[in-house]
Amino acid sequence: MAMDTNTSSNVNVMIAAATGASRFLIRDFGEMENLQSSADSGLRFATNGRTKVEKIIIESLKAARPKFGIMTPNETVAGSDISHRFVINAIDGFDNFARAMPFFAISIALMEQKETIAAVIYSPILDKLFYASRGEGAFVIEARMKRRIRTSRKTSPAKIYGQNVALGCGSLGAAYIANGSIDAGIFSATSMFDLAAASIIVKEAGGLLTAIDAEGKPAKDFFGAHRMIIENNHLQPSLNESIIAKK
Repeated sequence: MAMDTNTSSNVNVMIAAATGASRFLIRDFGEMENLQSSADSGLRFATNGRTKVEKIIIESLKAARPKFGIMTPNETVAGSDISHRFVINAIDGFDNFARAMPFFAISIALMEQKETIAAVIYSPILDKLFYASRGEGAFVIEARMKRRIRTSRKTSPAKIYGQNVALGCGSLGAAYIANGSIDAGIFSATSMFDLAAASIIVKEAGGLLTAIDAEGKPAKDFFGAHRMIIENNHLQPSLNESIIAKK
């Protein structure tokens, strides 16, 4: 997938990192299909693949933005620019990848302090690339075509996504909400690596995010949130009230 010449330079850097690493994921995914008869071998192969892809993404981002910090679930690299850092999930939906299911994605966010200012979510098998940058809207590139995405306009949730029962990939679930394919989602056991990229894509598509702490109360942001409600901005207020009340 080629870079989009109309996007910001930071988004193009992230697109290049994600699509460059995706070649290895696509190849490894083909191997995963042949390893399903051996669970142990498959898991080891998938874990090694994740480590390799994470390294490739880090090297690509370092080369393009050497002053920015980098965070992954396994590594933190401080940068001389203390205000900016990339937050990477090399394979969001790892269990799906390890089972040769196509619902996984590379997720990369660029954060300025605690705010995500640009993001890319790329599903290499589905060949769908979602991206957004602050104030510029949210977009998807698929079948070599780019289009702007918006959340659905439904006032009652016909389609609600639960992270642990549906796609099994938090970033893709959120991206489909931004795309209007799903009306709302309830994300449990969230972390910044799951939702750092998704947060700006949802916001730029007109959606809303509500972080819930362990006590069932609204939290300031998704850092350490116990649950996250992601929805379009047309749903009835009672949706949030009923979800929060359930704790």
